[in-house]
Amino acid sequence: MTVLLIVLAIIVIVLIIPFGVSAAYNAGVFTLAARAAGLEFRLFPKKPKKERLKKARKAKAKKPKKPRKRRPEDDPEARKKEKLEKLFRFAKVGLEAMGRFRKKLTVNRLMLHVVLASDDPYAAAILYGGVNSALPALMAIAEQTLNIRDSDIRTEVSFESTEPVIAFEITLTISLARILGIVLAAAYAYAKLTIHARREKRREMLAEERTDRDGTAEPNV
Repeated sequence: MTVLLIVLAIIVIVLIIPFGVSAAYNAGVFTLAARAAGLEFRLFPKKPKKERLKKARKAKAKKPKKPRKRRPEDDPEARKKEKLEKLFRFAKVGLEAMGRFRKKLTVNRLMLHVVLASDDPYAAAILYGGVNSALPALMAIAEQTLNIRDSDIRTEVSFESTEPVIAFEITLTISLARILGIVLAAAYAYAKLTIHARREKRREMLAEERTDRDGTAEPNV
């Protein structure tokens, strides 16, 4: 019984002790680290650089796949727009999940630098406008939800580059119990969002099929 109580006490202490977490995304590389008792632990990526290089060489050595037919969703501009929409969707879900712990999460630093670019200057301008219309709404949710000490949010448009560049960094103080709570809340919110999106897509497909049937049906004589 004494051993069980000691184990439970250790688990409770581990769950409630605050520690630092930092996540960053830059140049296509995502990193995640945790800090506790003055020590830093890299959580992601775990694989050493040599192993990643070996994998990259093996991938290059593989035979190239046969080119497939180009579909509308393969359009580079459509893919860029879809990626940005997914990014903001994930951010919104994460912030809403954090809202359950309103003002109990301390963000030491929040940085987001976005440079919009495209082969087509008009498409780049449209992306820039879309991001600038979405960011204020996300930041309003973040400021209501989190205790943000330092923030650096910038958006730019480049007519010289062809690919958008996103750099992101967040450093916060949190406990394991709250992380578990946020993950569960985010998973639930994302599941609801995914189910709703699938239903909407299904409705659109059924509406298109109905329209096609009505259009191809022969008129009654």
